[in-house]
Amino acid sequence: MRTKTIWGTGLDVTNPEPMLPSNPLLSMPNAAVLPHIGSATEEARYGMARLAAENIIEFYTHGKMITCVNPEALSILKDK
Repeated sequence: MRTKTIWGTGLDVTNPEPMLPSNPLLSMPNAAVLPHIGSATEEARYGMARLAAENIIEFYTHGKMITCVNPEALSILKDK
């Protein structure tokens, strides 16, 4: 970024979050750092809500989810 090998960047998620104020990216004119709001559009939020509802329906209908980050947790839910 400093040498312009990479022309610019836009970051929505950082580690750690929030980014430390001393991070040099925050003072670079070719870097845009957002506070984890990249998905804050009406379309994205609607899609997230729909997928969550579809996962719930799929779980209670077929015992599985369309998208599951930690499938090992499903066995715990099925036992209850």
